[in-house]
Amino acid sequence: MDRIGLLGIRRGAGQSADLVPFTIPVEERQGALSGICEVVGARELVYLATCNRVEVVFVSEPNVPLSEYRPRIFAAIVGREPGPGEAERTFNMWAGEGAVEHLFLVAAGLDSSLVGETEIVGQMRTALQLSRDLGINGPRTE
Repeated sequence: MDRIGLLGIRRGAGQSADLVPFTIPVEERQGALSGICEVVGARELVYLATCNRVEVVFVSEPNVPLSEYRPRIFAAIVGREPGPGEAERTFNMWAGEGAVEHLFLVAAGLDSSLVGETEIVGQMRTALQLSRDLGINGPRTE
């Protein structure tokens, strides 16, 4: 579980970054996500974007610190290298059990603008299904 990471950015969470640069349009996700997974060197990857958040769940390669994925994922999604400290200021990061706990809070609607929101569960299913279809999920993200 120590290789599971989650990067997230949420509107209204005190983060200054806009979600738009990190939101891959739905019609482009199928073509983009396999490449992103390969470019960042993740074993598995699930990308979730809603009107209020972008979350990237990934499984790292052995012996690669999870912190190295923050600038990699930033660059892969935005299309440019982040400035000094930009990726760290932009994305919240959870690791291991914390990442899994965060996902459960999101799924339950407890980390939403509207507590108890139920739409997120369907959006998470759709994100996971796309990763399955692309072959970039695995036992940990499953």
